[in-house]
Amino acid sequence: MIKKFFISFITLFSFASIADAQENDYFEEDKKLKSSFGFTMDNDMFFQTDYYYSAGESIWLINPIISKSPFNRLLVSVLNLGDVVYNGVKIDHKLFTPQDTPNAGLKVGDRPYASSLSLSQFQVIENVDRGYRITSQFSLGVIGEYAFGEQFQSIIHAITPSEAPLGWEYQISNDLLLNYFAKFDKRVYEANYFEWIVSASTNLGTVNNDLALSSTVRTGTLGSFFESYSPKSDSGFSTWLELSYQIKYSAYNAYLEGGMFNKTSPNIIQSDQINRLTQQIGLHLNLQYNSHRVVFDAYRISPEFETSLWHMWGGISYQYWF
Repeated sequence: MIKKFFISFITLFSFASIADAQENDYFEEDKKLKSSFGFTMDNDMFFQTDYYYSAGESIWLINPIISKSPFNRLLVSVLNLGDVVYNGVKIDHKLFTPQDTPNAGLKVGDRPYASSLSLSQFQVIENVDRGYRITSQFSLGVIGEYAFGEQFQSIIHAITPSEAPLGWEYQISNDLLLNYFAKFDKRVYEANYFEWIVSASTNLGTVNNDLALSSTVRTGTLGSFFESYSPKSDSGFSTWLELSYQIKYSAYNAYLEGGMFNKTSPNIIQSDQINRLTQQIGLHLNLQYNSHRVVFDAYRISPEFETSLWHMWGGISYQYWF
């Protein structure tokens, strides 16, 4: 595990060197960009499952001033003629549970309780003429009890109402969350009311180390994917549907295997029981009116360890540009 961490550490500084090599014109260009805020709420209650990836919440802010942060040097900045850059910060909270939440006790062989809380800085670079988008994100936080997963889920179950989740005392132990995410999207084909994009992404750090390849098709009253990140204030109403397929290889997953440094987690999935290769299908309905956008998501993922099941969850997000 320590070896994986040092690989991640070296990778972070490689990205930092790339960013530092860019010219100051980047900051001048960034001042021309708009700002936005938004939030996402994921939950498996949409499919009445209430296990595995049970809930997730994100809130973010995009503003050109964020490019002045010292952490911006860790983000990918490969600027070419026509690139548009967005800089933002985000708070993420994730919650994972076993299947057997109503019963107390240690649930050996079931997914362990786990939660994380992180603060991230991210950057999105897109170029509609060349048909690419580069996303990079640096995250710092905690996995374990200090992420308050038990308290959050107990409140939700009290409001719903539903049975109280039992067994949180056996959750993944507290540990450092330090992760770097990078993604590259490329247009393959574009026609009226249709677009095809392929993507490659990676996570490196103390919580996730993985590599994913995906394909997305889009159809509807839409502009190019590579100019849709920031809508025009007078763009009117548009709607489109996206279907995505992802295959991912996971070398390390702290939500299943326990933290990289703290080895005291009372319940983990053993390494030889984990399915390193998983598939995920996503369906995304986008509704946009001028500077407002709402997205409805549905996901289905293959079993992540030998005794687990396929899992489905849904999500809704809202974003406003100003």
